[in-house]
Amino acid sequence: MYSLHTGRTAFDKVPSMTMFDYLTQHPDEVKLIGKAMIGVHGDEHSAIADAYDFADIQTLTDFGSGAGDLLATIRRTHPHLVGTLYDLSDVVAQAYASFTVAGVAHRCSAVGGNFFELVPAGGGAYLLSHVIHDSNEEMCLTILSNCLRVMGGNRRLFIIESVLPAGDAPHPGKILDLVMLTTPGGIERPGEQYNALLAKASFLLTRIIPIASAVGLVQAVAN
Repeated sequence: MYSLHTGRTAFDKVPSMTMFDYLTQHPDEVKLIGKAMIGVHGDEHSAIADAYDFADIQTLTDFGSGAGDLLATIRRTHPHLVGTLYDLSDVVAQAYASFTVAGVAHRCSAVGGNFFELVPAGGGAYLLSHVIHDSNEEMCLTILSNCLRVMGGNRRLFIIESVLPAGDAPHPGKILDLVMLTTPGGIERPGEQYNALLAKASFLLTRIIPIASAVGLVQAVAN
């Protein structure tokens, strides 16, 4: 109820800071969350790699998926790809171990940075996995605008998130939506809300690809 009455997250009330500020000050907990996310999303990675044909994409830049397991899985399934993981510096340090275990270290790299400030140029496609749902609309538009700034031509943007079904149909993303409301201050969205959000950032949603998991693959291009 606190979040509904004040517009602030319940997390913000307890340590008097946002979840992201808290994690910046507690790097050991960032590592624990990274391991937890591997457990939560592990089966999802193979489903994503199988759901999309990356044949005409040569370079893939993955934002914010932590220790690099998603990128490693996609690269192993599509061996022609060159992959770059872009995340906070203290997070990407873990990625090289994941790349080595997966046998893709010779074709994957990790770069430290902050996508709220800038996005590295040169990617043939950009992948945001469970990033957009963490943030309010203003923050989402900042990330998307930074992506747009380095994209051109027919380069694609992929967003991996829950795509909520209409009405009262049960879906895991509807429970996760409450977690987003009370903890980081984000939101899970149905397809039409992704369309509206992307349009505000000058992207065109081209399709939503179903995946054999609880998420969808939202594809967009610069409009």
